[in-house]
Amino acid sequence: MSIPTPKYAIGATVYAANTRQSPSFEPCPDCLGTKVWHSVLASGEELDFSCPTCREGYQGSSGRLRYTRVEGYVEELTIGSVRFDTASEYPVKYMCVETGVGSGRVYEEHRLQATLEEAQALLPKMVADYTAALEKRRAFNRSSRIKENAGSMAAHYRAKIRQCKREIESCERGLAREAQKKEVR
Repeated sequence: MSIPTPKYAIGATVYAANTRQSPSFEPCPDCLGTKVWHSVLASGEELDFSCPTCREGYQGSSGRLRYTRVEGYVEELTIGSVRFDTASEYPVKYMCVETGVGSGRVYEEHRLQATLEEAQALLPKMVADYTAALEKRRAFNRSSRIKENAGSMAAHYRAKIRQCKREIESCERGLAREAQKKEVR
């Protein structure tokens, strides 16, 4: 196999289209920011419990969901090093002065553009693809978290209600016994 010819020479100016993430928040669509789910069971019992959709680990429900905002930007870079790896799908790779030569970021040739306009033309698709991948992961995590938690939370609160009812009945029996003792005296 022959060594491929690099598209860019050392010292050339190139443009890299990139994405960056920043955290953002939106109200929880399930509890509408109240942090509570209200449920009525088939038996007629009503339960209020912490919203599993916006629950954040041990911190409880926050009433909001965190999501990642994706923005596209273009970097102007200077080629500082050319690398070849004939066993790779993308055999020509570059390191740039601005991101570190020798111990910095490695750019595959197809990710670099000769002009600012070419790099800017890539941004909408890059942002859309990355946002779609994040949303798919977020939807999966959200649905699996609800499936895991909603049933177990309902069972937990149902058991708590039964326990409280038993305690109330026990207290009522104790009060009834005391009332009978007072009547006997």
